[in-house]
Amino acid sequence: MSKIERVKDEAQGPIDGVKLLAKAVITRFITNRKKGTVTIKGQETVDCKIMASYQAGTVSISVPERALLVSVRLDEMMAVLQEASRAAMEHAGPVRPREGGPHPLYCAKCRCWVPDTASPEMKERGFYSHKHTCGDLTHGEIPDQEGQDE
Repeated sequence: MSKIERVKDEAQGPIDGVKLLAKAVITRFITNRKKGTVTIKGQETVDCKIMASYQAGTVSISVPERALLVSVRLDEMMAVLQEASRAAMEHAGPVRPREGGPHPLYCAKCRCWVPDTASPEMKERGFYSHKHTCGDLTHGEIPDQEGQDE
């Protein structure tokens, strides 16, 4: 992931703004009005720039090679991200980071070690991810031989 930078020139955006160069996926759809269906026609990965400013109250994502810009209110973007965080924590359930085992995560309910599937960038920021579902050890989980409690 690129580094988040502060805007230094007002010609680039509000002076309190921040920007991040990233990758985005543009998805094109086909609509069949007779059947009332929408299907994906294709996807393409492109370079994009994400900018945010409290002064402007917006978050914008631009794709310069397509002359495309989408802006949303900052408070709405923050609300969506907060809810996504809550949903992730609820989904995490009994799986938490734990040292001393063959994998970095541990499920207290199943008493098994769980692989961390987060990207290196996410791990660097202290996040973790997994595919574990209690009772289903088909994603590389390893039962805890000692049956330790959390």
